[in-house]
Amino acid sequence: MKKSSLILLVFLFLFPLIVYGGVWKSCCSSGCHYSPGQSITINNNVYYCCSNGWQTSPCGTTTTTIPPTTTTTTTIPPTTTTTTCTRSNPTVSITPSSQSGNPGESKSYTVTVTNNDNSACGSSTFSLSVVSCLSGWSCSLSSNSLTISPGSSASTTITVTSSSDAQVGTYSFTVRATNNQASSYYGQGSANYTVSFPNCSEASPRIILHTPILYPGGNINATIEIACNEWEYRVKNLTLSLKIDNIEWLECFLNGKGLVTDLGWNGTEQDVSSSYCKKGSYTSNQNWYCDNDGKCKHQNYNLYVFSDSSRRKITLNFVCPVPRTLPVGTHTLTVEAKIYRTEIKLRPAITGFMVVGVSIKEILILPLRLFRQLIFPQV
Repeated sequence: MKKSSLILLVFLFLFPLIVYGGVWKSCCSSGCHYSPGQSITINNNVYYCCSNGWQTSPCGTTTTTIPPTTTTTTTIPPTTTTTTCTRSNPTVSITPSSQSGNPGESKSYTVTVTNNDNSACGSSTFSLSVVSCLSGWSCSLSSNSLTISPGSSASTTITVTSSSDAQVGTYSFTVRATNNQASSYYGQGSANYTVSFPNCSEASPRIILHTPILYPGGNINATIEIACNEWEYRVKNLTLSLKIDNIEWLECFLNGKGLVTDLGWNGTEQDVSSSYCKKGSYTSNQNWYCDNDGKCKHQNYNLYVFSDSSRRKITLNFVCPVPRTLPVGTHTLTVEAKIYRTEIKLRPAITGFMVVGVSIKEILILPLRLFRQLIFPQV
């Protein structure tokens, strides 16, 4: 083989490696295959021979490393909000919402007040007042003020007493609570009181003695009140049984007598009734005279009668002597009553009185006599 041919074969073998693939050879300032400033390409990557060896960037190029960004987190404190006092009308409730009672009877209710202000307002004192109570009735609060924190409630009691002559029906009363810290804010609550009467079989007469102390043979002046459902214009009669120390009181004209059948009560002149009378005139049988107020007096006895069926009530006032043999001491008066539409017997009523050895007049003037004897012993 010729020498020229051999050189050609070597060139053909090395050329691709140098040009295309490249091979790593030494790199230094002197005595190496490559000197600084030269480059080689291997696998499409360019490498530069520099004084400090091979590197991927041209010699003399400064590579700057940028440090990572430091993020600073700032914590912002929460905003403090100042709440303003907002007032609202209080709520007033009364329980129970309704009760029933007889004329003159007392009933108790609970009054509850709720403070509806927000918490910024603090506690408030509420004045309580009764703004609606019927004339002749009593509406009494056990407390006139309540101090209550926002969102809370407090209670007191109100006692309602109907009038003794109240008519059958339902009546209301009202309680107001006013915020003393802001009087324009107030609330009201109402409840009902229903006036009713017991059935006569469950009722007792009421005895009022105007002469609780007597001397022997003296007179009892008494008033008897009856109030119950069956006392109405259709009632046909009323009888009273009177006893002293549980013995029939025979000295009294009213004992065992029928108001209509025996004493001639004729209130309406249309029928035999014990409910109404013709005012300012005599009854048709002339036994009774009724004044303009409806109070009637028997012409032969010391007996007065006032009847009002709208109030289911009759009142009798009479005067009768006690037995002369009644001894000094305490005694009882018992009253039993029967109402006739159908016969209804009321429960008995009992009261006491006293008989003394001398008359009331003597008791009253005795101190004067003693004083006179001390001052004027010769008289």
